[in-house]
Amino acid sequence: MTREKWKPGVDLRPMKPDPDDSRPIFVFASGWRSGSTLLQRLLCTHPDVMIWGENRGLVGHLAEGLGAVESLQKWSERHRTLHAERGANAWIALLNPPVSELMHGLRDLLLRYYAAPSLEEGATRWGFKEVRYDASVAEFLHQLFPEARFLFLVRHPSDCLASARGTTLGRRGLLVQSGGPQAFVDQWLRIVNSFHDAAADLPHHLLLYEDLVAHPAAATSALARFLDLDEHGFDQRVLDHVERGYEQPPRLDRADLRSLRTRRLWDTAARCGYEPRPELPSRSGWLERARRSMRDRAKD
Repeated sequence: MTREKWKPGVDLRPMKPDPDDSRPIFVFASGWRSGSTLLQRLLCTHPDVMIWGENRGLVGHLAEGLGAVESLQKWSERHRTLHAERGANAWIALLNPPVSELMHGLRDLLLRYYAAPSLEEGATRWGFKEVRYDASVAEFLHQLFPEARFLFLVRHPSDCLASARGTTLGRRGLLVQSGGPQAFVDQWLRIVNSFHDAAADLPHHLLLYEDLVAHPAAATSALARFLDLDEHGFDQRVLDHVERGYEQPPRLDRADLRSLRTRRLWDTAARCGYEPRPELPSRSGWLERARRSMRDRAKD
């Protein structure tokens, strides 16, 4: 792959956004085929908002890097003391700057990469959407941007998996690229569990894909209140224009159905109000009990 080379003196414009006044919007979805692009498109209809696309794990790697440096701080502080006392004669193998410097650098990096181009588009609120991250990455971003808002989007796991099965991205298809149906379901579980267990002080809004498409006015109004935006700035007509990417008709094969027949999946799905679909074989008594439980909740 040919990479664009950075040239000294090129495009070194001063940062326009005030770092203390940045209120980004980050969209985290329950894995692939959760409707994150639909939500991204809706948000981008607002004149003040620019939501960039997936970054293939870039920010997750930054979070891991910060964690690695944080784990060195005990030793680094000791080596900074030794260096101050003895200079180059001290053992300073793990000498590092304070972790706060790295956090400032990471914040500046994301402001430069996302906020500056957003301003050029006329948007004062910026962010990105991603399908790979759980709430731990949201907590990392919240450290850098205390005024950020997080949207957690969840879709029924059967529909996500059926859509992934029908997505012919590349030669092998999305489901093969993601590790197969069991890996796909495991990622859905990991992400959605993290959404429900997110820290209480993390400003987040949990949105079901089904509510977005079935009740767009109510969903958009709730989004506007949470994001402190004028709801009339959104154009809900974008929800009527379906863009499915590389998708063929959704479908589930036998391997997909087997991966969906796990109690831990439906224990988590029930927290979102989801129950097993009729096409899922009910050979285990707990599956039918899960369906009855959700029907009883709906009556209450």
